[in-house]
Amino acid sequence: MSYGDDPRPDRRRRVDPVRVWAGGVATALVAGGVAFVGILVLRALDGVSGLHKLAGQGADLDRTLVVVAAVVVALLATGLLHLLLLSTPRAHTFFAWIIGLVVLAVVVQALVAGDWYGSVLVAALYLIIGLAIGSLLTGVGRTAVTERPAPPPDQRQQPSPYRPEYRPGPDDQPTRRLPPS
Repeated sequence: MSYGDDPRPDRRRRVDPVRVWAGGVATALVAGGVAFVGILVLRALDGVSGLHKLAGQGADLDRTLVVVAAVVVALLATGLLHLLLLSTPRAHTFFAWIIGLVVLAVVVQALVAGDWYGSVLVAALYLIIGLAIGSLLTGVGRTAVTERPAPPPDQRQQPSPYRPEYRPGPDDQPTRRLPPS
């Protein structure tokens, strides 16, 4: 049986948090840009009633809300990816499933609200934003994990044979502490 993302027993996996979060911030900026451009495209199509259902107020609030939501979702997804990379054996598989299910839920939610034309366009925008976040963070996760060889068994750090009442002496032999006089 193969586990794909699992490190081999003779390898140690290391996650670079700086690379994860730098990629996450870059992904958030891209997601915000995709949302902004998507809103502009939908506004150019004019008469899309699905856009006005987001906040129930003016169009400027809708644009801001979608862009900010895309940025926040990308940062939350980065946190999820980092957590999965640190804790699960097949982090990329779990991340892909979680992102896929969340995107599907948001798209279905957008499809069932409002008129057909506006709902399809808004759902397409959400799908494109979700695909951008998912694909970019998957790539970030793959580059943030490095494997390095584990040290040979004779060089691995062994637990200390010394009990608390012993202290190593200058010749690395246990030296018994003398009780106070």
